[in-house]
Amino acid sequence: MSKKLENIKAENKALQEQNALLAKNVGLSEQALDESRDFSNVLRDQAKQLQFQTTERRELLNVVNQINKIATDSFAIQGKELGLKKTNQSITQNIQNLEKKIVTLGTLRNKIGEKGSQFQKDINESIDGSVVSTQNLIKELKLTRDISKEVSSDLGVKTFGGIADIAKLIPGLNRFSEPFQAAADAARTHKAEQMTMLKTGKGLNAAKIEELGLTDKLTITNKNGQKQLLTGKAAGNKIMKDNVKLSGGFAAGLKSATANFLGPAGLVALASAAFNAFMSMEQAITDMQRDLSLSKGDAAKLKAEMVDSSVAAGMFGVTMHDQVEAVSALNQGLGGVALTFDSKTRVAAAETLKRLKLSEEAVGNMGVLAMATGKSFEELEDTQIASTLAVEKEFGIRLNLKDVLDEANKITGATRVNLEKFPGGLAKAVATAKSLGVEMEAISNSAGQLLDFESSIEKELQAELLLGRDINLERARQAALTGDQTALMEELVREAGSLEELQQMNVLQQEALAGALGISVDQLSNQVLQGEALATQRDADLERDAAEAEANAKALSLQEKQAIAMEKIADVASMLGPMLLGIAAAAAAAAIAMTMGAAAGPIIAATVLAGGIFAALGAQFISDGMIPSTSGRGPFTITDSFGATAITAAGDGIAVSPNISRNNGNSGGNTDMRTTNALLRQLVAKREVVEIDGTNAGTAFGTSARRIQ
Repeated sequence: MSKKLENIKAENKALQEQNALLAKNVGLSEQALDESRDFSNVLRDQAKQLQFQTTERRELLNVVNQINKIATDSFAIQGKELGLKKTNQSITQNIQNLEKKIVTLGTLRNKIGEKGSQFQKDINESIDGSVVSTQNLIKELKLTRDISKEVSSDLGVKTFGGIADIAKLIPGLNRFSEPFQAAADAARTHKAEQMTMLKTGKGLNAAKIEELGLTDKLTITNKNGQKQLLTGKAAGNKIMKDNVKLSGGFAAGLKSATANFLGPAGLVALASAAFNAFMSMEQAITDMQRDLSLSKGDAAKLKAEMVDSSVAAGMFGVTMHDQVEAVSALNQGLGGVALTFDSKTRVAAAETLKRLKLSEEAVGNMGVLAMATGKSFEELEDTQIASTLAVEKEFGIRLNLKDVLDEANKITGATRVNLEKFPGGLAKAVATAKSLGVEMEAISNSAGQLLDFESSIEKELQAELLLGRDINLERARQAALTGDQTALMEELVREAGSLEELQQMNVLQQEALAGALGISVDQLSNQVLQGEALATQRDADLERDAAEAEANAKALSLQEKQAIAMEKIADVASMLGPMLLGIAAAAAAAAIAMTMGAAAGPIIAATVLAGGIFAALGAQFISDGMIPSTSGRGPFTITDSFGATAITAAGDGIAVSPNISRNNGNSGGNTDMRTTNALLRQLVAKREVVEIDGTNAGTAFGTSARRIQ
């Protein structure tokens, strides 16, 4: 057995060159792949020796081939593939398949070969080894899946990927899709390599640790009192345990984006759009702070959650501002409170408000009803849609889903409370009313009059006398008493009779009948007429799928989709926070370089440095201190405790202190002022020669120079 295994290991060495060609693989380790291949090859050879167990041989070969394929495919996973939804799903599916293969191998053990024979012992040994190697595969795949999920949540991956998807759909911006996608891939690859290094320890040697600037953080004192540098898995564990921040995928993505953008005009436009998005974000945070009585920090956190929900909602899903409006509607429905609600509620309410286009009043009332009944907002909407479609099927009348739900959820007070205790609730009542041609207001008025029993019975007897026929309103009164308006309207429609019967009555008879029913003559006439009209449009086979009906009701026009996509760009861009300024700076710098050529290098160096470094590393915070205006320093970006941002001009110095003075020399401010004044004096004293067509025409002195035409 061991000799055969050694031979197969030797054969597998030929595959190492092929494996080396798979650049930046972050899936299984080579060791795990080789072990799987070793046992697979051994089992294949042993299976060929089986003469009589054809079924078992076929099953064994199938299992080992599938295990080997999964291992090979998993080994080939590249960094740019991690973080993709399909990759996460594929890894999960492979794990489940491997777990099933282990079970199958267990059932095949001891079933192959002659019991007690050396061959059976050998094949059992091989199966045991394959089970262990497969378990190792599963362990490594789970680690890869964890890494992939970490990649999915990376700021750079989400940001650049989201912008790329949206840019594809918008005329004029689709040319940015490719570079943004390249940026997303760069961010994904960087984050994948980084997380693989931290979780496995691969490549985390002394040189890499020094490159990362972590030598001091990873140097410990061992038991002997000596300094020791942690490397490999131990170093990775400590970095993650101490939550040490490394350069994220955003920095790699930004570098790729600025290198691949096309056209200076487009870059300037991007820089402008980025800054505008940042300012819009700041305004959104301030608005939420005011409306919801939040601190600046809590408002910024809520905003970030909304943006994440916006990205998760998909290309044409709800935006951040949709959620803000939904939160406002929900709070108004609760009487003007300042709740933030969970992400699921915000998204569902926003979709109902902006896609189904229900009124803010209706959405607010739905929120109240959902919370009161212990349902999620989405569950309540689904229930109301199902109730509406059930009424459609019963009466054969196609209804406007939006109108039914909007009217139903505008009902308040006792009527709302009473209707919700019956199956179908508000939606069924309104849908039934519309199918019968009845007004809900008329039903409510009728219920009140029917419950005045003495008066109601008297009017019923008078109507019977004038009409010459029996009228039975007992069930109608019972329905009014219990608050079952659905049953009430069905009874009223039945007693009202047909249009022909109504037309045969004189005015006094019509008034008597209307009075007995608790409605006006006009309401009675409209009800009968509309009911007759609807009866001509009944479709006995009308039945709609709830999901399809909802999708149709929430359908978007091309113009609406474009508007949403533009908002999505702003949402995704706002995820960058202050780093937007870094994008703007880098994009503007690249545009200048492309416009002015190589000579512009010294001009844009500081801008690129400011934009790129700030975006990659984030703002640095100091307490008291000074940053001199030496050559090549600045501009600086300053963010206060409230999140407000200011950018200095290139060459500006910064002095920071709680006791800083603008009027004395203690702060150091006068030093910079003296420097400025000296430069101004040089400028005033500077003599310039004025030439006309290459001939000296005189000398201009400083600020007194005049233009010669």
